[in-house]
Amino acid sequence: MQFDRHPNMGYRAFLFRPASDEHAAHLVRCKCMRMCRHNPLVVPYKSLAPRFSERIQMLSSVVTEWLSRNNDPRYRCHLEANQESVRQSLRAVELDLNSDIGRFYQEYGSFCVRGWYELNEPEEIAKWTRYAQVELGVPEDFVSLTTVEGEGITLFRRTTGEVFDVKFGHFESLADGSLEPIAKSFDDFLLWCKLRADARS
Repeated sequence: MQFDRHPNMGYRAFLFRPASDEHAAHLVRCKCMRMCRHNPLVVPYKSLAPRFSERIQMLSSVVTEWLSRNNDPRYRCHLEANQESVRQSLRAVELDLNSDIGRFYQEYGSFCVRGWYELNEPEEIAKWTRYAQVELGVPEDFVSLTTVEGEGITLFRRTTGEVFDVKFGHFESLADGSLEPIAKSFDDFLLWCKLRADARS
C-alpha cells in the first residue's frame, strides 16, 4: 500500500504485504501518520520518490475469491516455504513484485489457475521466455506465462501489463504491434480465465 503525502508531516508510509485485510484497513484509517505502532515503515517523503514510482496493483476481489477457492493447502504450504525462490524467479525476468502478476505468484501461485490454462511455475518462466524469444522471435519485453500449448503461447508484456494469446502464424503481428491483447492487465487475464473455467463447469 502507498499513502499520499500528509500536508503537515511530509511523510509516506509503505506496506508491501499487509498481514490481513483488517491490517490493510487499519493502515488506511491511519494514513494521517499518527506514528501508529502498526505502521511498518515511516521515512521522509523525498527519499522515497526515486525508488518507488508506481502504486501497488491489487488483484480484484472477484479474482482473489476464485483463486482462493482453487487453492490447495499442500500447494499453499509449498509456496509459503519457497517465497524467496519465487521472488528471485520473478526478479530474473524483471517482473515487479508489487504488480498484480507479482502478487499473484507470491500469494496464490499458478496451481490456482486450472481448467483452462496451465500457467508456468515461477522457476519455469525464464526458460520459456528464452524459448519464445529465440525460437519464436518474440520481442524482449514479453514474458512467457505458459509453455507452448497446442496452438501457441500466452505472453505477458512487461511494459504495458497486457496479456496476449498468440497462435502459431501470428508472431509477426505481435512483433509489429497489430495483434490485439486478450486482456489489458494480468488481473483482467485472470478474470478471463475464470469466466472460461466457469463456462466449462
